Amino acid sequence: MLLLICSGLGCRHPQRSLPFNSELTTGQTKHIEYLIEQLASRNSRPDVSEWSFSGYPADYDHAKQVRVDDAIRDLQKAGRKAFPLLVAHSGDKRYSCTRVYAAYRNWSVGDVCFLVLFGQVENYDHFPKSWGKMPGGLWQIHYEDGDLMAWWRERKTWSLQKLQIEAIEHRIEGERQHEYREKRKRILEYLEKRRESILRNALPLEYYGI
Repeated sequence: MLLLICSGLGCRHPQRSLPFNSELTTGQTKHIEYLIEQLASRNSRPDVSEWSFSGYPADYDHAKQVRVDDAIRDLQKAGRKAFPLLVAHSGDKRYSCTRVYAAYRNWSVGDVCFLVLFGQVENYDHFPKSWGKMPGGLWQIHYEDGDLMAWWRERKTWSLQKLQIEAIEHRIEGERQHEYREKRKRILEYLEKRRESILRNALPLEYYGI
């Protein structure tokens, strides 16, 4: 279960004594904190269950979600330097937005912080879904089943390039051990080419957003 970094599920700000050595200036920290605060929607949370969506509340103002979308884009542009604060806010349960991926889902501020971070670490934007399901990634280990704070504490000095290499090598190993690996050669080849691109260019993969 993900470790929460605030005293209550509805808290507005995380505690500040966090185990991070951030390279941010005071001004950069305030700006990223401001952007994360903008992720909190001023709308009420829609009623969404796993397989049904009863619609947005009558007073739901989609125009108010523009600030949320803008904040998401700006946090994505901030890149690796925003990671410490994204991790710090990953336990924020305030409603942020509603998205559709096979089914409707409400995302909290913490969900969005996590997705902005791991969308850059596990960057597979051109993966053809028709090839099959991607093997389990680090997000399953460190977010669903583990402790995101512990994950970051061990990697807080790593470059984005190094984080991406670790993530993609984890998936490559998963493919090599897959029960149907002969039928999934294209996935393995795709992952290996992505890794080669990082190593060859000495740069992290370009990020296309969540």
